[in-house]
Amino acid sequence: MKETSNFCPCKSGLAFTECCLPFIQAHETTIKNEMSLTPPTPEKLMRSRYCAYAIQNYHYIINTYTASKAKSLSINVIENDCQHTQWLNLQIIHSSESTEKGEVEFVAFYKDKGEFFCMHERSLFIKELGQWKYHTGKVLDKTGKLKPERNKLCLCGSGKKFKRCCC
Repeated sequence: MKETSNFCPCKSGLAFTECCLPFIQAHETTIKNEMSLTPPTPEKLMRSRYCAYAIQNYHYIINTYTASKAKSLSINVIENDCQHTQWLNLQIIHSSESTEKGEVEFVAFYKDKGEFFCMHERSLFIKELGQWKYHTGKVLDKTGKLKPERNKLCLCGSGKKFKRCCC
């Protein structure tokens, strides 16, 4: 599993240990029915899934899909698809939920094989056995390859100009 800084990769402003890490670690333990360690909202689940991608914890990704979707997934395929990906920033655009369904629209910026990309998605979450699970996502208009401008703010959200940042 990849190391991360003290701040949560989901850009919540909280420490990783106080934000998404407890949810990710809960899936690594054998504790059962520990509802306090599952994300309480679709947005929290979205953020923790983003973090799991950032730290390369693909077991968590599989475990947070709905049962019907998880059956057709392979950790090896996800790992292979993401082996060169560096996740840079997550921006939540909108989040809503009802008793059994939730929706989160987000934009995620990432770097893959030296090129920059944006993923703009509206994700559908469903409650299964009292826990929120990712079911499916609709890719939206901003998705695709990016060419960052040197004097614009960096995609990582640091507030620095792209030419002077970590990317």
